[in-house]
Amino acid sequence: MQEGISIQDYLNIMGDKVGRSTLFGIPVQQQWSYRVTGDFAPTYYLDSDAPLYYYSFTDAYIAMTYKSLTKEEQKRFDPMITGFNPTDMYAAAHIRRVLETFPGVFTGIGEFSIHKEFVSAKISGDVASLTDQALDSIFHSVRKRDYLLYCIMM
Repeated sequence: MQEGISIQDYLNIMGDKVGRSTLFGIPVQQQWSYRVTGDFAPTYYLDSDAPLYYYSFTDAYIAMTYKSLTKEEQKRFDPMITGFNPTDMYAAAHIRRVLETFPGVFTGIGEFSIHKEFVSAKISGDVASLTDQALDSIFHSVRKRDYLLYCIMM
């Protein structure tokens, strides 16, 4: 599920019509449960009844992809941190560690969802809520660093 077109193909699609774009991974990964789908590897979160889980490696993958670009190409992207669970009090620490590990790469946090039908029900654990203290700590962390925040609240 974390696979898509290459960054070079994306730049070609952008051409000279799109000046700047966000760049981020999918924050959740579909579990490939052999008991559920056998040899069929799900490629979309609705392909299987197996649960979704937060996939923190997506941030490192985006950072390395971004760093593979030339300086001129990098100027066309705003990489965003997405690989955290918004109900986890460690989420703000994850964001801080990503920023420390990849200094100068990320310009913001998001997309992440507070509630998204079909997705929220497939993630084990707590359900994200606007009243969650973990979310407050994420917002506080973002405000302190003056980063962009892209959040979907449904």
